[in-house]
Amino acid sequence: MAIHRLVGWAQTRTQSLVVSVAVAVVFIMGALYWFQSRSEQLDAAAGELEQIQQSIAFDDLATVETSIQGFLGRHGGTQYEVEARLLLARAHLLAASDPTAAVDILEPVAPDLGSPLQVDATFVLAAAFEQAGRWQEASDVYREIIAGVDFDYQQVDAMEGLARALLASGDTASAVQAYGDALDLIEAGDPDQGRFEMRVAELTAQDG
Repeated sequence: MAIHRLVGWAQTRTQSLVVSVAVAVVFIMGALYWFQSRSEQLDAAAGELEQIQQSIAFDDLATVETSIQGFLGRHGGTQYEVEARLLLARAHLLAASDPTAAVDILEPVAPDLGSPLQVDATFVLAAAFEQAGRWQEASDVYREIIAGVDFDYQQVDAMEGLARALLASGDTASAVQAYGDALDLIEAGDPDQGRFEMRVAELTAQDG
C-alpha cells in the first residue's frame, strides 16, 4: 500500500514538474520574442528618425509635422520620442509659427531633467513660453532648470532666460538679481561677464 502511495505521489510530482517546465518554457519564449520585437522596433525607430533628421532642412513645416507626428504614432514611448518632439518643436520656433504648438509638442516630455535630451527639451519649452509671451510659465521652467541641472553653464543659461522673462513681465529688480546670480557663477574673463555687467548697469540705472 505504501508503495502504491509512493508511486502515485511520484506521478503527481512528475506531472507538476512537467507543467512547471512547460510554463517556464512558454514564459522564456515569450520574453525572448518581446525583447526581439522591441529591439527591431528600436532599430526601425532609429533609422526612421535619422531619415527625418536628414530631410528636415529641406522640408516645409507641414511636411515635417506630418513626418514626426507619424513617427510618434509608431514609436511613441521609445527612447527616441524626446528627440523627435524636440526636432518638431524647434522647427516650429525657427519657422516663427504658433509657439503654442511647440509647447504642446514638448509638454508630454518636459519639464524633465532626467537626461541630457530632456534638459534640452526643457530649455526649448521655456523658450517657447517666452516666444508665446507666457512669462510666468517661462520663469517657472527656468527656475526649475536652475534648481535641477548639474552644470554651471546650464544654470547660467537658465538664469539669463529667467532674467529675460522677468524683465518682459515688468519685474526689473528680479531680472537684475537673476543677472547677478549668473555673474556669481561665471569665471572672471568669461565672454558673458561684460555683457551681463552691462545689462545690470543699464537696468539698475533705468530702475533708479
